[in-house]
Amino acid sequence: MLLAAGGVALAAGVGFGLAARQAETGLSRGNAGCTGEGEAFRACFTQRLREGQRQARTANVLMGTGALLGAGGAVFFVWELP
Repeated sequence: MLLAAGGVALAAGVGFGLAARQAETGLSRGNAGCTGEGEAFRACFTQRLREGQRQARTANVLMGTGALLGAGGAVFFVWELP
């Protein structure tokens, strides 16, 4: 059970990590999908930047949780071997 939950958390973490990477690539290339000039552009760019940061943070939390659950499941599995 712990191993399965860890695997799901790791998979979700990888998904969020890929989304954050895609956002980072778009921002670094200047293709954030923002139009306009001045304050409107800065507001859009800031929103996209914060969204990417949130995705990266979520990916890190999910991958850490998945690693802990997976390690706990492995220890429990080894502990219960006859």
